[in-house]
Amino acid sequence: MSYGGASTAVVEAMDMAWEVRCREEDMRQRSIDNIRRQIDDCRRAMDEKCQLLTVVSNLSALIAGFAMVVMIEISYPDKIHTAQLVLFGTTGAVAISAMLVSMLHCTMMLIAVLKFNSTQQDPVRMFDKFWNSRCEDDWRSAYRTFTRGIYCFMLLLAQLGWVIFGKYHDVTFYTSSIIITIVAVVTLIWFVVHIGVKWYAFNITAVKNDATSSPASTVAMQRV
Repeated sequence: MSYGGASTAVVEAMDMAWEVRCREEDMRQRSIDNIRRQIDDCRRAMDEKCQLLTVVSNLSALIAGFAMVVMIEISYPDKIHTAQLVLFGTTGAVAISAMLVSMLHCTMMLIAVLKFNSTQQDPVRMFDKFWNSRCEDDWRSAYRTFTRGIYCFMLLLAQLGWVIFGKYHDVTFYTSSIIITIVAVVTLIWFVVHIGVKWYAFNITAVKNDATSSPASTVAMQRV
C-alpha cells in the first residue's frame, strides 16, 4: 500500500470515529432532552391539579366563612319558634361542615400533589397512577360535598329573612322575608337546573379522563 493510500485510510477511519462519537453524543443529548420534557409534562400536569384543588378549596373556605358570619353576627329576635331556630341552625351547621370537609379534602390532596417526586423515571405515568389510586376518589368526594354545601348555603339564605326580621311582626316582616326566600329559591333552582346539570357530571368525569389520557401524558409517550 502506498503512503497516500495509507493516509487516506487513516483519515477515513478518523472521520468514521468522529461520526460515531457525534452520533453517541447526539443520542445522549436526545435522551436527556426527553427526560427533561417528561419532567416538564409531569410538572404541568401537577400544576393543573393544584389549580383545580386550590379553586375548590378557596371557594369552600369563603362560603364556610360567610355561613359562619351569618350565624354569629345576626341579631336573633327574642321570640322565635323553636323549630325555626333548630332548622336555621342545622342548615347553617351542615353548610359550614360540608364546606370544611371539602376544603380539608382539597388541602390534603394539594399537599400530596406538591410532595410528588417529578424527577423519577417515567414521571407522567407515575403521576397518573398516583392521582388515580390516591386522589381521584377523594376529589370526587370533595366536589360532591362542595356542591351539597352550596345547596345548604342557599337554603340558609332562604331562611334568613324569617329569622332576622322576626321582631317586626308586620307587613314589612312578611314582605321582606318572602322576597329573600324567593330570591334564594330561584337562585338555587337556577344553580341546580343550569349550572349543576351542565357541569356537575362533566367536572367529575373529565378529571378522571384527563388523569388517564392527558395531553401531557400522550405527548410524553410519543416522545419516548
